[in-house]
Amino acid sequence: MKVIIRWLRRRWNRVLADTIAFGLFGFAVGAVTTILYEMVLFGFTFRQWIGIRIFFTILRFVFAFVCGWLTDFLRQHFPGAAHNRFWRAMAEATALTVYQMPLYVVSALIVGVDWHKIAFMSGIYLLENFLFGWLYGLILDWTRKKFAAYLARKRGE
Repeated sequence: MKVIIRWLRRRWNRVLADTIAFGLFGFAVGAVTTILYEMVLFGFTFRQWIGIRIFFTILRFVFAFVCGWLTDFLRQHFPGAAHNRFWRAMAEATALTVYQMPLYVVSALIVGVDWHKIAFMSGIYLLENFLFGWLYGLILDWTRKKFAAYLARKRGE
């Protein structure tokens, strides 16, 4: 029973670390750019913009650990990702894109955004993911290390 509880705690701590990392990344990269892209460039109404932010944020954070798992999986399976920073960044960007794009499209459809606007925004977010995916990987690794260090100190007390 203790083994099961220990395993569940490790999983829960990984979920928390991955969710915090995802939040830090989202704030660092997307806080200002979404207003610029969606409202200024593509003419989303305030209601559409806020609706997407609400749905998209809830969906992204509830399942943020999936993006962490996907990142780990792709880091292991991308050729050269273990030894080459460029390919590691490509794995991280791919994980972000595969995870976030469907959630964005669903959120935009829920609030009634036109398909052509969704397509253009998806293209911009694809580019953004490939420009800043490496940052997500750095934040993810840093957050996991901090959680591991905190838990090690806690066990030692």
